[in-house]
This record gives sequence, structure tokens and C-alpha cells, in this order.
Amino acid sequence: MPRRTLRSIFAGLTVLLCSAVLQAQTAPNGAPAPLEELVLTKELQAQLKQRSGHYASQLHWQSLAHFYAARNYRPVWVGAAGANHRAATLLNALHQAADEGLKPTLYPLARLAQLWRDKSPRARITLELLLSSTFFDYSHHLLSGQLERGELWYIAEEKHDSVALLHALLANSNFSTALKSLPPRHPAYQRLREALAHYRKIEAAGGWPAIPAGSKLRPGAVDPRVPLLRQRLLLEGELQFSPLSEQRLYDQALRYALERFQLRHGLTPDGVLGPLTLTELNVPLSRRIAQIKLNMERWRWLPEQLGHRHIIVNISAYQLTAYDHGERQFTMEAIIGTRDTPTPIITGKLHTVVFNPHWSIPKKIALEEVIPHQRREPNYLTSRQIRVFSGWVNGKELAPESIDWSQLNWDNFSYMLRQDPGPKNPLGKLKFLFSNNFRVYLHDTPSQQLFKQTERAFSHGCIRVEAPRRLAAFLLADSPDSPWSETVVRSAVATGITREVAVSPPVPTYLLYLTAWVGEDGAVHFRKDIYGEDEPLLDALMEGELD
Repeated sequence: MPRRTLRSIFAGLTVLLCSAVLQAQTAPNGAPAPLEELVLTKELQAQLKQRSGHYASQLHWQSLAHFYAARNYRPVWVGAAGANHRAATLLNALHQAADEGLKPTLYPLARLAQLWRDKSPRARITLELLLSSTFFDYSHHLLSGQLERGELWYIAEEKHDSVALLHALLANSNFSTALKSLPPRHPAYQRLREALAHYRKIEAAGGWPAIPAGSKLRPGAVDPRVPLLRQRLLLEGELQFSPLSEQRLYDQALRYALERFQLRHGLTPDGVLGPLTLTELNVPLSRRIAQIKLNMERWRWLPEQLGHRHIIVNISAYQLTAYDHGERQFTMEAIIGTRDTPTPIITGKLHTVVFNPHWSIPKKIALEEVIPHQRREPNYLTSRQIRVFSGWVNGKELAPESIDWSQLNWDNFSYMLRQDPGPKNPLGKLKFLFSNNFRVYLHDTPSQQLFKQTERAFSHGCIRVEAPRRLAAFLLADSPDSPWSETVVRSAVATGITREVAVSPPVPTYLLYLTAWVGEDGAVHFRKDIYGEDEPLLDALMEGELD
């Protein structure tokens, strides 16, 4: 069965269907169940009724009651001989939860091991209930994550019925394979999983060295820190070999390796070991491992299917990437919101491309940025083709000189300021609208020089894109016979006419915050936590862990 559809089938199976399968598996030919099984069934009913024991508060009693009632109170994980192969499969998965970036400390492994050895009916049923309840937690963690979302995360959580899911897994002929299908199948998640294993191997081998501070280190220099730098870059794979002679020489091979490191960390790739590069080199390995785990968690917060054609803006990478049927089509640079006006983490359907857009200036920007200029320069609005209307709905156009701008404040400002299309319009020549509650959209910008900067948090929250015409052609050319080539887009822009064109079908668009990811070439990338979203989540992720 294809991996892509397995979880969807599980989610869609009903309890009724699974119950029919289970009834066919028991009491063949109408024969009565063995005495040992009847004892376990009776004990199971008793414990479900009593809901007692020192572990009782940890169990999902309501889910357990629904699950076992549908099974006529027959155990799943234990039998007359003790724990069965399904129990062993689940226990093994729990022990390997760290491979998925999960916290094994959230699962009662010690208690399960203790109950495993006890052969009494009561202990077996206690084990039975604890395994089922732990499965509910484990499956939820794999499908929806372990942590609360960050403050800027507004993508709704997909709900999963853990009871129906367990019924579905048990109905599958290969429980082990079905259980392994639960983690996200996104290629980005799978690559992070592989990176986590790689970085843990580095950690097990002793980690990487810290490089002492000092003056800037440039190619051609001879310095006692060079061997440490060489060792550091060898461990992560930037450098493939060490020189046979002078280890302290900063040679060209080491320069190219450092430039690759700088690119992976969002730094200017100048090959110079300066303060910023040194800081990134000296981030502890444990921090990088935690960063990988956190971003695996973020992928668990996303829908299983992102859409055949979709757009991802990675806020922390300042980049937009377009995908078609799982294949990356292109990546372009982006400008995001400042720390004070951050871009929210949201998703929506991109539905309209606006050619030569007007800009209806938000009230906050009008009061704090535009009107102060008008007070100082009475011709400011007119010189920038900003028109004034008496209101936002069917407002009458007013002459700027008819308004006493000095008296306006948040309480009495009822005007709408709208800038006409043109070279001074900050939206540029194209605007891309997608459904969301934050009035956030993607757009062109006349300030193309800003894309040359490494860090690009300059906007009020919207996303400015480097190549808007290419993006428009991708969105509108949804079939081979579409008239919307990039040349046609350029021609439509050149007319100067404001025009709205529907994107059909709308394209799912995701504004995400990923501070660690793995490129298609296998290179692991890290970025700074520009909005402070990582720190509280990393604290929660690492709480109680020994690693």
C-alpha cells in the first residue's frame, strides 16, 4: 500500500468496519473463548469500571472505554501467554521515539517494563490499558506534535481520532508496517530525520571542538586555530580531506569549505572567519540537535497533504519556494516583517493576482508614517499619487489641502488613503492575495536593492518577493495550454492597467518558520531565531531530557 495514502485510509476507517473484522477473528466456528481469555476480559471490564490504580490519572479512560466496548472487551496487547507480538512492536517503537525527535521521557517505559514481567491477570490488564493509552499519546505526538504551538503560529491543528486509528491499525494485516506509517511523509521531514541521526553520530563520537576567538582569519593566513577549524568543518562534511603538510595554513580547500558553511547558515559567503561566522561555528552540537528536533515537530503541525501545487515561504530563511506535484519549481528571495511587525505563521489559498495594484494604506501606517510627512510637506500626498477619501466604503474623494492634518489622531481618523499604481507604490507592479485573517499578502516592491542584503526583515508583515512576474506565471499557468506565460505577464504589467485575475484552482500558501531544514542536496541549513519563536519551544522540548 502506498505510504502517501496509508494514514488517510486509517483516518477514514470506521469503528463499525473494524468491529466486523475483529468479530471474524474470534471464536471461530462459534466455539467459546478459552477460560484464560474470559478471565482477562472480565478483569478488563472491572478495571475500566473501577478506573483505579496509581497510574489511573495518566490514562485516557473515555477513549479506552469506547475502544474496548467496540471490541467486546477483548484485549489487544496481551493474552494467556502474556504480552504478544503487537505489544512488542509498540514497545519497540516507543523505545525508538527519539529517532523521530520525540521525548521518550513522555512514555511510561519503566512502568511498562515492570508490568511486562508480572504474569498475573491484573498486571496483564494493567499493561493492556497502559499500552493502549500510551498508543493514543504516541500516535497524537506523531500526527500532531508534542508541544504547544509558538505565539506566531496560527495554522489550525488537524484533529485525529486515536481510537479509530488504533482500530484501523489492528485491522491491517501488518501491524508493524502500519505503525511505521504514522510519522509525516513529507520529504522535508524525512531529510530532517536523517540529519538528526547523523548529528547524533557526531555527538556519540565526541562532538565538535570550540574555536577560540581572535582576529579575523583570511585565506593564506597561518594560525594555530586553523587545525580546529579544519576539524570542525570535516565533521559536518564541508571539508573532505586534510592537507598532508602544513595544518595551520588556511588554504583554498578550507576557504571553499567555510564558504559552504556560511551559505548553510545564512551568512555572507566571503570565506573569512569573522565574529558572526565564529558564533555559528561555536553553537553547541546539542543546540543543533535540538533545533533539528524542533523543526521536525513543526512539520508534525502541518497538514499531511500540502497540495499538488503549493507555495512555501520560509520566514526565517527569507525565501519563497514553489512546488508542483512534490517537485520544487523555483526558489526566490523574500522580505519579511520586522521584529516589531512580524509576519504571522499562517496558511491560506492564494486566489488572485492583481496587476498594477492600488495600495489602500492601513490606518496605523497612515497615522504613524504617512501623515507626519504630510504635516511637514504639504505636497507630500500629491507628489506620491496618494489620494484621500472620506471613508473606506464608497468614500468621496477629498482634496488634501481641505483637511487639517495636524488635528488627526487614532480616535478621529476616518479617512482612507489610497496610492495609485506607479513607480512610488510600495506594492510594485503585482500583488498576490490569499485567504487569511491578518490582511497579509505577497507583493512586488520597487526597492529591489534590499534583496541583496543577507537579513531582510523590513516589512510591516506582508511578504515582498524578488521575482513577482515568475511567481504570477506559475500561479496562472495551471495547465500546459494556459495563455499566462511569463512574457504575457510582463505585457499585462506594462499596460499600467489595474486588473485582477483569479488563480484557478487557488494555490495553498504556507508562511512557515523553519530554522533548520535539509536541502535536496543533503546539506543541513540553520537560521537565527529572528522572532524569538525557538527559545520557549526548545526549553519545553529539552525539559527533563538527559541529552
